[in-house]
Amino acid sequence: MQLNDQTIGMILLSANVFVPIIILIIIYNCLIRKQVGFKIGAFQAILPIMLGVISLLISFAITLILGLSTLQLGISPMTIPYPILRSFYSAFLLAAFPEELAKLMMILISLKIFKPKNVHEYILIGFAVGMGFTFFEEYLYGSGTQIILRFLFFPFHPVFAAMMGENLGLAARNKKMGRRGNFVLYLKTFFIPVIVHTIYDAATVKNFIIEVREDYLIIAGIAFALVVLIWSFILIIRLLIRYFRLAPEYSHLTV
Repeated sequence: MQLNDQTIGMILLSANVFVPIIILIIIYNCLIRKQVGFKIGAFQAILPIMLGVISLLISFAITLILGLSTLQLGISPMTIPYPILRSFYSAFLLAAFPEELAKLMMILISLKIFKPKNVHEYILIGFAVGMGFTFFEEYLYGSGTQIILRFLFFPFHPVFAAMMGENLGLAARNKKMGRRGNFVLYLKTFFIPVIVHTIYDAATVKNFIIEVREDYLIIAGIAFALVVLIWSFILIIRLLIRYFRLAPEYSHLTV
């Protein structure tokens, strides 16, 4: 039986949506199994994922509010004079800031509900919220023009949400032990994911540099994108390896 182009296209699009989801579920399950001693229950494993789905809707609302507010002030991406500034403005205000804020809100709600016992549980909650965000995002945009980027970088949200959980968990550990330095950890919790997300989107989906009809700017925009993509990919892999490697140690860091 021969497959027509439409059928092949549907198969590829379905793979782009479901393969990342399956891989994330496997990674999440492996992270849970890496926990030493007490294992989280099904409810604690699933609810943060559901809250992550909700976080995408919240990010839409925040983006809409910010976009309308800046328009009232006469500011929009098209009013920004330089393409590189336009890229970073759009990436920060219309993607990185609202999305990371929405995920952080759901992580904090999850922490309030479950009161994790160790730092590794904080990481699991962050990863789960990021998974939920990604699941919904893949469902909405998995067939879009950014299909290759989405397929290659699907762990982005879970990994950096896990980073939020890690820093919050370490801060909770410090508080229990009477140590200082929590302010820096709280700053890292939000601003490192926002900065990385802003750079990534400015180089890819919000890259206005390559739209300028000047050869040298197009080349610069492509080079910028390639460098950031390689850097982001390496960063994601290193963080995943870190969370697996430190799982036993973090399991013993009670909060």
